[in-house]
Amino acid sequence: PQSEGQSLPATRPDPMELALDRGLEFLASQQSRTGTGALPCTHGSEFAPVGVTALGALAWMGGGSSLTRGPYSPQLKLAVKYLLDHQLQEGPAAGYITDSADQRSQTHGHGLATLALTQAYAQSPRSPQGARLKQAIISAVQRIEESQGIDGGWFYDPHPTTEQEGSVTVCLVWALRGARNAGFSVRPAVITKAITYVKSLQA
Repeated sequence: PQSEGQSLPATRPDPMELALDRGLEFLASQQSRTGTGALPCTHGSEFAPVGVTALGALAWMGGGSSLTRGPYSPQLKLAVKYLLDHQLQEGPAAGYITDSADQRSQTHGHGLATLALTQAYAQSPRSPQGARLKQAIISAVQRIEESQGIDGGWFYDPHPTTEQEGSVTVCLVWALRGARNAGFSVRPAVITKAITYVKSLQA
């Protein structure tokens, strides 16, 4: 038993929490380099800000921050604003989240960005960005639905093609699941076709 006046031994910080904190802090330091809210990650000579920024936003939310509170709320707001600002508002690919400087993300990035927006909205629907998030998600989901291929999958462009690819399809289904969980309408037939396509990939 502890004697009177004896202090309790110091509790050691959890190594996992320390690692997570360092990772989130690193992401914040990288975002501060761009001045745009994007995260400056490259793959060789190719720049992939949409997908990487979406993943960074998901990491900050997973670490406990939202658009209205938390240690990385300012960084999350900037990342979300970047994604919102890079959604096409008109034309044949309206609703698509892209960046003219992004040579890598393509529809993978659109799926991850849509997923990040759905999580930000679900956490803070009444935030100052809530109304804009709602409309952006509706448009992003519509773009996914309209670009589904004939076999039920998706490819690298935001339009239906005869070519489809498994990892793209998974990213876009993640986005649709996030949207559905956040209360948005998703066509059941789109999900049914996607499941059929993914099952067809199994040997």
